Amino acid sequence: MQELSLKYKAKNEDIFLLTGNLLHAPGKSILNNSHIHLKDKTLHVCFFDDISISSLDEAFQSSIKELSFYNFLKLNAPSRAFTVISTLLVLLIVLAMGIFSAYGNAAYDLLLEAFNPTDSILNKALVFISLLFSVLLIFYLFPVVIKGEIKDFITSISGSYFSNNYYKNRFEKYLNIYKKSLLVEKLVIWNPANKGFNDAVYWHTFIKACLHAENLQIYLCIHTDEKYKTELIIDKIFKPIKYDLFNGDLSFLYWENQTEIPKEYLNKIELQLLELIVFCSTKNINLIDDEIDITGYSNATEEATSLDFVEYLIHNFPERFPKLNEFINDTPLLVFFRRCVNDYGFLLDCYRSDLRIMCINSSSILLHDLYENIHDELAFVYHYCHENCLKITNEVTDPVTSLIINILFLSESPYSKIKIQLIENFIFSAEKYEHYFLFCNYWPIIFSYENTDAHISPYVLLDERATIRLSVCFERAGLYESAYNVHDALITLYPLRSSVSQARIYERQGEYKKAINKLNSIFTDSLFGIEDIPFEEKIKYLLVYSWTVVSGRMESEFENGHACLEEAGRMINSSYEISNTNDQIWHYHNNVAQYYEWKNNYISAIKEHEKCLTIPGVSQKWLSGTFVNLGISYRLVFLETMDFSKIEKSINYGVMGVNIKSEVGDNDELPIALHNLALSKIFKYSLSKDVSDNINLIISSYDLSNKALEIYGEISSSKKMVMALFEFVFSSIILKKNKHHHDILKLIDRGKDLSNSISRGFNDDANFETIKLLIESLFYVNISNRTDIVDWVESNCCPKH
Repeated sequence: MQELSLKYKAKNEDIFLLTGNLLHAPGKSILNNSHIHLKDKTLHVCFFDDISISSLDEAFQSSIKELSFYNFLKLNAPSRAFTVISTLLVLLIVLAMGIFSAYGNAAYDLLLEAFNPTDSILNKALVFISLLFSVLLIFYLFPVVIKGEIKDFITSISGSYFSNNYYKNRFEKYLNIYKKSLLVEKLVIWNPANKGFNDAVYWHTFIKACLHAENLQIYLCIHTDEKYKTELIIDKIFKPIKYDLFNGDLSFLYWENQTEIPKEYLNKIELQLLELIVFCSTKNINLIDDEIDITGYSNATEEATSLDFVEYLIHNFPERFPKLNEFINDTPLLVFFRRCVNDYGFLLDCYRSDLRIMCINSSSILLHDLYENIHDELAFVYHYCHENCLKITNEVTDPVTSLIINILFLSESPYSKIKIQLIENFIFSAEKYEHYFLFCNYWPIIFSYENTDAHISPYVLLDERATIRLSVCFERAGLYESAYNVHDALITLYPLRSSVSQARIYERQGEYKKAINKLNSIFTDSLFGIEDIPFEEKIKYLLVYSWTVVSGRMESEFENGHACLEEAGRMINSSYEISNTNDQIWHYHNNVAQYYEWKNNYISAIKEHEKCLTIPGVSQKWLSGTFVNLGISYRLVFLETMDFSKIEKSINYGVMGVNIKSEVGDNDELPIALHNLALSKIFKYSLSKDVSDNINLIISSYDLSNKALEIYGEISSSKKMVMALFEFVFSSIILKKNKHHHDILKLIDRGKDLSNSISRGFNDDANFETIKLLIESLFYVNISNRTDIVDWVESNCCPKH
């Protein structure tokens, strides 16, 4: 939700323009089916979809009558005066007729004499007839006047201009009553542009009336995308003196348990569009196949929806959605999606905006109601998607669309050609758009192979290109065992590539020695040597070998690793036969930077990382990895120079890396990115002289390290986990001393894990010098060896009896 508040000054009124607050708007159930509600000296006026100028007037009348009957009578006395006079006139005529009748059909005689005038009775007859005719004319031609509804009478003879001015005058009276008699201080107008910016109900009557309500604060709650047009209207009508940003208290806007805009503010087109949004989302999975139970998959909690899929269906059913096609021509679909995020509360910004994929608010009551009836309402869409599944996934290539279409074929045989093609499309889509979060959540659902032969690997059903892409998705989602198994299935076709990839998986899990042994065994167990392998495969082998050595800071392998890196660089820079891939170039410069960093040459390392940022077409995973690595290098420069601008750069780069990895669902490297950001914040806290706001750094470090450890609990990797444990323990102890919230049970459990890890020995994953520096600077304890660290952890993390 993007909230913006602008304050205008016009005459005697303060006018506030508010966006991002419509999801707090009161509904009819709160307002007793009215457009008006008074709460705590604040008058709320709600422009529902069914509003009209007369219904708004009636709502004011009813509200004033309920709050103050005296003011109601005072308000309506002038409009009822003509009715009273007319009624008295009729009574006088009837009385006169009765008197005349009492004197022997006097009325009859008068009528006869009127057409045969012989004496002075003529004047009496003409007066009587004129009065009688006037009464009959009133009864016949102006019944609304007799009822006291003079407003409709004026409307019928004066046209819209006089009608609008009539209503403007009435609204002025209403507002003055609320201001002077009921002591209202604020006027909140919800969704004023409901009927458009040219609608007379709001802009040319009610708003103008607000100008004359002196010393009344006016709050206009509008759609975020209507800000510019509303500013133009305010400039035209109010002619404000000035405006500026407003950061005051807006708590009076919020209604209890109100988290989404009520249904009555939406028109029929918007409701139909919401139905399609629900259909084109993962929320629809259970409706497509009742046998699916996603509750068994703990990660499948966020329900994504695809803007592209919604747009595709609207354009392919012009006869079914004619008004929707008109609507998205006037209001682009992306604008409506943003309204659902910023103003309505139906969608959340859970996913990357470049994919036009968003997340459904699982607590939305309206979307849940639409979800219950969607199968009957959109049965024709289900049929179309089933019949045109491959066409849809080829034209709408985002992973959410592919996932929804895959669900339609869950009951198909695993050997079905269409089902296999759809699964392959999902793999290509998830890998291409780097949507590993969605892949990780729903892969077990769409690729269930319980019915296949037990002795046949399920991966042999897929095309080899899809299988290779599948291994990438598994690895980046942190599903290392599955990734390893995929390479087992590929090892017959690609023995070298698959073996190198399996070695890389060991490295990702923090098993550096296993990785090196795997790489060395490739040539000792085969009949060919490294000189026999293809050019590209050799570069990959050399880069993975050099990376494994530097990643694990394996001193005994330094010479071999550095030699492999130099050979890879020579081959890359001297190759004119093939074009090097951007990822290949990235890995080379990243490895060079890591070796510089290993030897404490941090400036050269930063320069190499900056080269990585200049390589076009690099995936989000590697781009975010560069940000994380820059954060590490700048932290090391800070520790060497004590230049606090460097630690600020370290944190900024760390935040960028964490954000991107979170968006793509890169569980492979996200916990490492979280740990490094947490460590930078702890170092800033420990060495900063300004302690006024520093506790927020520790609170953030606590959250980051806790999130990292939660991910470690989901994936089979221990790489850098010891450091995340240290950061959690450090943060918890500092929060405890400062009497801030922390989880004591987690501290005890993770303290035990940390103590056991330290007892087994240190490697670069838990650098002794780094830990020693932190303990001494944070807690003023002298550390001389590993035993001192174990003692410190146990004394601070274990409860004393």
